[in-house]
Amino acid sequence: SLLRKIERDQQKLADICEVRDGIVPYIREKMLSNLKIDDRYVKFAGVSGTYKLDRYYFTAEEMYLCYDINEAKKYISDVEELRKVQLRDKEIFLQPEKIITSQNSAQLKGSIDRSQYFVSNSIHSTYLKEQFRDKYKLSFILACMNSSVLNYYYNSKRLKGVDLHPQILISTLKILPIPKITSESLDLVDKISDLVEQVISLKKDGIAVTDNLEKQIDDFVIEVYGLNKEEKETVRNS
Repeated sequence: SLLRKIERDQQKLADICEVRDGIVPYIREKMLSNLKIDDRYVKFAGVSGTYKLDRYYFTAEEMYLCYDINEAKKYISDVEELRKVQLRDKEIFLQPEKIITSQNSAQLKGSIDRSQYFVSNSIHSTYLKEQFRDKYKLSFILACMNSSVLNYYYNSKRLKGVDLHPQILISTLKILPIPKITSESLDLVDKISDLVEQVISLKKDGIAVTDNLEKQIDDFVIEVYGLNKEEKETVRNS
């Protein structure tokens, strides 16, 4: 079947990347600020209505999080309640680059953050494991995640959180099949990575019409997955 073909000879995203959940500030009015009040405050994104995350595009209003559990302790004395403030490991957010994908979405879509944003649990962070940093480019993995191939796979596997508010779960991201890079596919993978960087740059500069470039990326990703013309039509029209 087509799904088996997409999975064949691939490795799971979690084999090559760390895939991590975001922060739960819990008491937002106490932990978040529009100003960097002191050194404990870090650049933060993920509050609904204050950011936009789409394929190859991310922007956020200026906001800071007090990354200090002692600040929360000033307002919460109950130990159980304090556990609801989940700051996560700082290392996740301080990566030189990470893929950020939307949790509250019916589709896989994301971009690359190189500004070390600390993000809320409405955004997932994905970054390469140390041993794969010489083998893979994050921009190639992003192209796969944004592709019609993996969106077809995701929809066909019924991996959606099925309710009125569709959610993409960490467990879903972890099992996405990512192509192994071979000597045969290396040139194409480099081409995809270069195009992704172009699209991110153009969108950042406000040049939103990148449809042709994005279609080209998608065509190349389909090729890396080894799909034929008929299969290409199937994933595109799903």
